[in-house]
Amino acid sequence: MTLRSSNLLFPQVTATRIAAAVSLLTTLATLGTSTVCAQVVPESGFETPSLGGGNFDYNPNDPTPGQSAWTFAGASGIAAIPGGFSGFLTPPEGSQVAFLQTFGAGASASVCQSVSGFQTGVEYFISAKLAHRVGCGSCGPAVDVHFEVDGNNAGDVPAASLPDSQFDRFSGWFVASSAQAQLCVVEPPQAGNGDSTSFVDDVQTGIFHIFIDGFEPPI
Repeated sequence: MTLRSSNLLFPQVTATRIAAAVSLLTTLATLGTSTVCAQVVPESGFETPSLGGGNFDYNPNDPTPGQSAWTFAGASGIAAIPGGFSGFLTPPEGSQVAFLQTFGAGASASVCQSVSGFQTGVEYFISAKLAHRVGCGSCGPAVDVHFEVDGNNAGDVPAASLPDSQFDRFSGWFVASSAQAQLCVVEPPQAGNGDSTSFVDDVQTGIFHIFIDGFEPPI
């Protein structure tokens, strides 16, 4: 799935999705919106643990698990902005962001968290604000970033779409298979690219609204 920034890229409206929307409305009427729309991503802005100005930390769950709601794998971690590692981008939320760093070979870098409150069979979005790291002596070109849910691809962000002077929001979508799902943002290595780093902030999830184009003015 190809994604675009600053907006959700909605799947094509089909009879199946219209039927799913009707089913969702029935569920909402039965359970109430407070029950169905209860997906909260704890520490969505990576503010824990607090690192202090200019600092960064690889794999902050190691060696002390429980410091963050997130699980960090590969060369990933948290960085304060501004800082020597993160540069002078403006963070979308708070003063810290996650980073995903790969080196052209080896393991992917990822941040993952198990989130609850989903309704089985309902379509949801997963989104995050992303940026590409520049300005360091070893910085290589951007690489693709993926959204994954329970190990399955939920959307691809092409390297060419990643900004380097600001954060833009990118989104994917998935169908919940249970009340709990593991949400991940992943940067796989790309051969020959050297040191490539993506910044991640303000991770969100929620019910995927279905829009049908009409002639009404924008709201």
